[in-house]
Amino acid sequence: MYFYQNGNKAAVREDFSTSLYKIASPRLVDEVQGFYLKVVTKTKKWYTEESKDLSIEIAKRKLDSFFDGLGTELGVDPEGAMPFSAGGIDGYAKPLSPRNLITEV
Repeated sequence: MYFYQNGNKAAVREDFSTSLYKIASPRLVDEVQGFYLKVVTKTKKWYTEESKDLSIEIAKRKLDSFFDGLGTELGVDPEGAMPFSAGGIDGYAKPLSPRNLITEV
């Protein structure tokens, strides 16, 4: 959702959403790897601190609150556009033009 909803990542989406690739682009790999590394690092640090080095169980409410805050910090809106949904497709679909409909035979 981060790459889908974030307007600053539109170029990354456009570069890699128009066709399938057998091998992922290095640029895409770097972008996604950096994002997930940030998420995993923050989550691990928070969880380790809250669980007192994994010695106690963390309440579901605290977990939910952490992930809500993390989503907000990253700019992910749970009520915003979602991939593979009617609203998501309508929000990002490019309008058809006669040029897009012409195909060579």
